[in-house]
Amino acid sequence: MTSDVASDAKASGGSFFPRSVSAVSTVPAPTTKAARPGLTLAQRVAAVPGLGRADLRIADATAMSATLLELWAAMTNRPTQELAAGEMHPDGTARISSQVAVWLIGRVSQAYGRRKLVNLSRVKDLESLRSLGGLTGLLRSVINADSEGTLV
Repeated sequence: MTSDVASDAKASGGSFFPRSVSAVSTVPAPTTKAARPGLTLAQRVAAVPGLGRADLRIADATAMSATLLELWAAMTNRPTQELAAGEMHPDGTARISSQVAVWLIGRVSQAYGRRKLVNLSRVKDLESLRSLGGLTGLLRSVINADSEGTLV
């Protein structure tokens, strides 16, 4: 068996890759927000995109989940990628503690303009407070109910 790798090396500029193949990926790198050690918690939370009543009302599951992940990163002052790559819940999203869920609900409620957007004693599925996906679904359903005027 013979190889033509060495015979083509000078013709293609000495690179391992032929001219038609780039060694640099064309897929953009995921954007991650790094920890911000010089900022206070309030400043980090204020910098989270999508935290406004209008933004929250139109947010789909992806946008809501991204906003919650950014808030969680602001709370812990850790990169979003680190949190997203952590322990996973069986629903396939990042596992969160119920304390984190309560804090996130509080920040979203405050940004939405309601004192108590979610009544925790009325949450039927407590698993929704243990994953980013569950919390996303819970908050979207509550905000949709409020938008439709059916929230009690």
